[in-house]
Amino acid sequence: MRSAILALPFLSLLAAATFGSPAFQEEEDASVAPQKITVEELNLELSLPKFDELEERGAGSFGAPYIGGWHGRRGESEIDLWMMSFSSADATMVEPEDVTDRLRSAYTRNPNSNLRLVEQRVVEGPFGTAPYAHLTLFDIYEGTDAVGEMFGLGGLHESGGYGIELRCNPKLKGKDREEFVKLIEEGIKFLGKERDPEWSEEEVEERMQLEFPEELLEERLRAYRTKHYIILGNSSGAKAFGKKLEECYKLIQKTFGFREQKNRRLMPIFLWRNRDEYLAFATHNVFHDENGGDDGRAQRTAGYAFKDFYTTTYDSPADPTHIHELTHQLMRNRLRMLGGGSWFHEGAAVYMEAVYNNTENANMFAEGRRQPKAEPDERIDFKTLISTRTLAFGDGPAGQAYNTAGTIMWFVNKDKRTKDKFLEYLFAMSETGPAADFDGIETALRKVFDIDLETFEQWYLEFWKRPKK
Repeated sequence: MRSAILALPFLSLLAAATFGSPAFQEEEDASVAPQKITVEELNLELSLPKFDELEERGAGSFGAPYIGGWHGRRGESEIDLWMMSFSSADATMVEPEDVTDRLRSAYTRNPNSNLRLVEQRVVEGPFGTAPYAHLTLFDIYEGTDAVGEMFGLGGLHESGGYGIELRCNPKLKGKDREEFVKLIEEGIKFLGKERDPEWSEEEVEERMQLEFPEELLEERLRAYRTKHYIILGNSSGAKAFGKKLEECYKLIQKTFGFREQKNRRLMPIFLWRNRDEYLAFATHNVFHDENGGDDGRAQRTAGYAFKDFYTTTYDSPADPTHIHELTHQLMRNRLRMLGGGSWFHEGAAVYMEAVYNNTENANMFAEGRRQPKAEPDERIDFKTLISTRTLAFGDGPAGQAYNTAGTIMWFVNKDKRTKDKFLEYLFAMSETGPAADFDGIETALRKVFDIDLETFEQWYLEFWKRPKK
C-alpha cells in the first residue's frame, strides 16, 4: 500500500506540474513527465525521468539520515527514490566513499539482508563540493533469485555528505533502465561551489580547532602542502618530511597498483616537534578511555593512522613506522579497503615495511623461509591468525602473527599462481568481515583463485620452500 501524497518543504519543483495535482490522479493518464526538482536542503538539482506514476514521500518511520523521497512506477517496476543527509561535524564525511561506506554498512550488517554488492565505482561530474561521486550497485534477492536492483550514490555538500538510494523491483530493462542509470550518472547537479582540494585556510583552522587539544593550539602551528598531503603541526621538519611522505606514497601506489582520482582532497598529516606533543594529540583523539583520559596505548606507538589522518613526530626518516601507518591511511582513504580483519590490514602494512626497508625485508624473508620447516606448535596456522581480533599492540603470539601476516602478502604478490591477481585479491579480502569470517574468506578465495582456505595455506607453504624476492 502506498503512502499518502505529502508536500515536503525541502523539495521545490521546477516543472510546471506539482505533486498532488489532478493530472497525476486521473486513471486515463497517470504518467508524470520528465522534470527537474531542487532539493534545497542538499543544494541539489535532480533531472527525473518519466514515471508512469509518482508520489512524494516524507522520511516517515525511517527518520535520519532519510529526509524524504518519492515512490513511483515505470512499467512493471516499483521504484523508490530516497534522499539522505549526513553531518560532517566529526570530520568523518571527507570523501563521497565515506557516505557509501556508511550506506553499505547499514545495508549489509544484517545477516538476513537481501542485498548483495555487484559493482562500485567513482563517477565524475558536478555531484557536489567534490566533482565526483561514488556509486554502488546491489542486487535485491528473493531467496536465491536476484529480482531487483538498488543504486546507492554518495556525494558531498557544504555541511557533510548526501546519499541517494534508488530501488527498482523488479529490475528495469532496456531503455527504461538506461534512463534511470542516466539519472544517477548524469541527472544530479550540485548548485553550490566546489571545495578547494588543497584546503582553504578556513578549513585548516576548523580542523585544528576540531582535533587539537588546547595546549597544542597555543603552539606556533604551520601548514605545508605536498602533492598528496597537507602537513599540520608545529614541527620545523615539515618540508623534509613531505618528501618522505611522497616517496612512501609512490611506493605504496606502485606495489598496490591503484589509480588516482583527480581532485582528491589532500590527506592530513599531524606532525609534532617532540614525543610529548605527539602523545598529547594521540591521547586526545585516539587512545583515551571513556572519560577522555590516557588509556596507556599511546605510549606504545611512534605514530598512528586514524580516520583520514596520520600523526607522528619526525625523529628518523628511516623509521618503518611511517611506511606502515601510511599504508593504513592509504588503504582506508584511497583504496577504501575497510574490511578484512586485522590479519589482512597489518599484513599489508608489515609487507610494505619489507618492500621499503632492506633490514625489514631480510627479517620477513627469513620468517617466511622458517614457515614450512617449523613444527606445528612453532607457527601460526591461518585459521588461528584469521581468528585473532587485533594484531596491533600484540605481544607473544600476536606479535609473531604480525610477521606471519606480512609473509602472506609477500606470497600473494610474488607467487606465479597469484601475483597477476594481487589487486583483485586485496579488494576481495577487503570485502570480508572482521576476525574469523571464514565463510567470507572462502568466498573471496574461490572468486579470485578458485581455491579454498586450506589450499591457499598449502600454496603459501609451497612458495616459502622456494621463495622469490
